Amino acid sequence: MTYKIYQPTNPHGRASDNWSHTDLDARLELCDIQQPTQRLLLNRLPESGVVLESGCGVGRWVRYLSNRGFNIVGLDNSVESLLRTHDTWDDLLLAGGDVLMLPLRDDSLASVISLGVIEHFEEGPEMFLSEVMRVLKPGGVAYLSSPFESLSRTLFHRPAMVLVRILARLFGKRWVFTEYRYGRKYLRELIESAGFTVHAVYPEDLTAPDKDFALNIDWLRTFRGKGEFGLNLPGRLVKKMQSLLPHRCYASALLFVCLKPE
Repeated sequence: MTYKIYQPTNPHGRASDNWSHTDLDARLELCDIQQPTQRLLLNRLPESGVVLESGCGVGRWVRYLSNRGFNIVGLDNSVESLLRTHDTWDDLLLAGGDVLMLPLRDDSLASVISLGVIEHFEEGPEMFLSEVMRVLKPGGVAYLSSPFESLSRTLFHRPAMVLVRILARLFGKRWVFTEYRYGRKYLRELIESAGFTVHAVYPEDLTAPDKDFALNIDWLRTFRGKGEFGLNLPGRLVKKMQSLLPHRCYASALLFVCLKPE
């Protein structure tokens, strides 16, 4: 299953900018508690060869992995975000570009990381997956994550968003597509149709008790606390109760470990 997420437009007719007020150091700190992504990348990324983060945003993973000796390059279509990042971390290798037309040779990369990108193409992720496949060396690994249509989102968030959009239209507000929420089986089929072998699938979350992606993103400011993706007291209580349930009931995202055939 899958469904679409919409956001209100800004005065220029575009979806709201998520990066303009980002605290880079606070975002960097999230890497240590974003599991299992952090553990997998540190333990399984190749020590030699070039790694690309395709759709790197403000470049926190490029910073984090570069600090640990990996040969990593970040690419994103938001040049403004990259310039802002470069003002703080001027040693990083960052490039502006389109993830659907990577400026790289075929079979040139040891690994590709792309976290929270695959869901943003309203026409579907086929072109994006094709580019990742093209630039990976045979036997290379892609780490791809996407927001997950958990049971909680299916039962509560999805109908709530339908109601919000109806009310927004009544008041003349214009909303635009921003991302899909994919079900596990459907996204796996899309990835395998692109030629990848899915080696493993993991639920992806922030492990700190006072931080959470889904509770911040899905419920406006209801559970939002201080700091990057911080939770207030009700949010921390909800997260604690969720932890008693299977991950499929509440996971923020799914991380797919994808192999390009030899």
